[in-house]
Amino acid sequence: MILEKIREKGYAGSRSTLSQYIANLRRLQKNGDKPVIRHHRVSPRSAAKLLTQQREHVKDDDIPYFNTLLAEVDGASVANELVQSFYRLMKTRNGAGLDDWLEKAMSCGIRELRNFAIGMRKDYDAVYAGISQPWSNGQVEGQVNRLKTLKRQMYGRASFSLLRARVLSSAL
Repeated sequence: MILEKIREKGYAGSRSTLSQYIANLRRLQKNGDKPVIRHHRVSPRSAAKLLTQQREHVKDDDIPYFNTLLAEVDGASVANELVQSFYRLMKTRNGAGLDDWLEKAMSCGIRELRNFAIGMRKDYDAVYAGISQPWSNGQVEGQVNRLKTLKRQMYGRASFSLLRARVLSSAL
């Protein structure tokens, strides 16, 4: 009955989303908490995106949820601070702060950040150079990706001479 009434007003969501929303409202009212009104359900991917965005880029609609996420989810504020500090390292090209950041990431208690730090330590020299040096191999990597895409598209369908012609024609 509720679903039919709100569908008349333009609701396009599913029955399960509505059920989850109503259950959440009832739970919050039972506990005496004030609900945070959202227009849509936030997926784990959206929550991760919010935590990794710069605060000034968070949309106005998402600010209440963002604040609730930081306040109520274990490790969310730590993860947000580590991501923001890594962004500052990259932006300011502060390679000297990398060791301190890696130590914080290793001891933060968040498995994903710890694994990220372990991976960075395996190739520490390249990461340090990438943060502190002004050069980038992005253009080279882009060309390699383009060539591999062309090769995959043509695999088993044409000869090397046709592949060469396509590569050379797209380079002009």
